[in-house]
Amino acid sequence: MPKRSCKFTEDLQNEFPFLKKVCTGPGNEDQDDRVKCSHCNSEFSVAHGGRSDIKDNLQSSKHKKSLACAASSSKLTSFFKTASSNDKSERGDLCLPHSKP
Repeated sequence: MPKRSCKFTEDLQNEFPFLKKVCTGPGNEDQDDRVKCSHCNSEFSVAHGGRSDIKDNLQSSKHKKSLACAASSSKLTSFFKTASSNDKSERGDLCLPHSKP
């Protein structure tokens, strides 16, 4: 007698929001057992173990390494300066009038 396969349910989605269903079925239909981890970019099935398969991914070296890299990296927005009203007036002071030929 075949065993029942596990599916990626809404409860699992709420518990692990970084996992998303993968569209790999015929006609790009969602498969209920394939997920992709947005942290480590791994795609795996939860059909055999369900929550246990997810916990195995969380304990994998690839997942741990990607979390460590993300924690030590700076966000791209920290390199840009936001425009304030003072910046706009300073930019106006720096503009030079065009000379007429």
